[in-house]
Amino acid sequence: MHYKAPGNSSQVRLGVSGYLEEHSNHADVRDFLRQQVPELPSYDFKVELYVMGLGFPSQVTYYATGGRGEKIGDDGKPVTGKKLDNEPYLEFIQALLDKPDNEVPHVLSVSYGDDELSVPRPYAERVCGMLGLLTKRGTSIIHSTGDGGSAGGRVGNCRTKDGTNKKVTMSTFPASCPWVTAVGATTNTAEPPSGAGFSSGGFSQYFERPAWQAAAVDKYVEEINGHLDGYYNASMRAVPDISAVGTNFRVIVGARRKLLEGTSASAPVFAAMISLVNDARLRKGKPSLGWLNEILYSDKVTSLLQDITKGQSYSCTWDKVSPGGWPAKQGWDAITGLGVPNDFAKFLEVLEDV
Repeated sequence: MHYKAPGNSSQVRLGVSGYLEEHSNHADVRDFLRQQVPELPSYDFKVELYVMGLGFPSQVTYYATGGRGEKIGDDGKPVTGKKLDNEPYLEFIQALLDKPDNEVPHVLSVSYGDDELSVPRPYAERVCGMLGLLTKRGTSIIHSTGDGGSAGGRVGNCRTKDGTNKKVTMSTFPASCPWVTAVGATTNTAEPPSGAGFSSGGFSQYFERPAWQAAAVDKYVEEINGHLDGYYNASMRAVPDISAVGTNFRVIVGARRKLLEGTSASAPVFAAMISLVNDARLRKGKPSLGWLNEILYSDKVTSLLQDITKGQSYSCTWDKVSPGGWPAKQGWDAITGLGVPNDFAKFLEVLEDV
């Protein structure tokens, strides 16, 4: 992506969410920016307790939220104690909703998620409704889909948790919430790029498929011609919505350089793009984009995306049998969504004026 914002300051607020006692490190961020984008001026983030190179000059805040969210175990019973490792989404979103409008982020990037069926349905529905309220205040919510392919967040964990132990492909939450823009991942090791095997996707068990997805998803279900029939409900919300590159990411952790991959990397890339679009909009006196999905599925945006037609996501495995994951197809698919933004200048041109 080759783009330079017109200035070193911005009104755009980009929020990055953190959970499970995983915290940001100012020194690592400074080292990374100095090594990878030395042309940037001094640039850092602030932390609030309860993506940076691409998103410059957005004002970045890292939101660290303590505690745990509700979870259902594989036996269908509530999980407590040290085994409770779902994120406290409700507390965090409520904290954002309590903020005045001039402190609510224009873009929220979240690289966490749970197998949808591990989240109690009433809790998930409440959180999803609160996320919808946040989009009404101008926030675009960008969520990674997870790294387990058709198995969701954990490879091989593909059964219901209601006592029936039924075989199902697994989506992740909050990515399955229709108010969230769910981001999958592609590789960057060859041209044309392909869907990354780890890129999670599929169909929700909780949320119905919105009308704006109908045509794109119906075409995909027809294209896969019965593949994975019986393991998903095609009438439900489908993810991901879109993708970005998710492999070979240079990072610095504890002053050590590493290469990582995952939708936890691709989601912030797309969030940074939306931050730059919002920067252009605010400079024109326009409001931030807010909820994105209906716009993304419109012809004016899908015509700008690079369609990914190669690749297949990781498979669920039942009794040592693996039927295969979600294949990439022409148009929307359950590994890369609608595709990837291929020409940011054109992407910006369309979205800054919608």
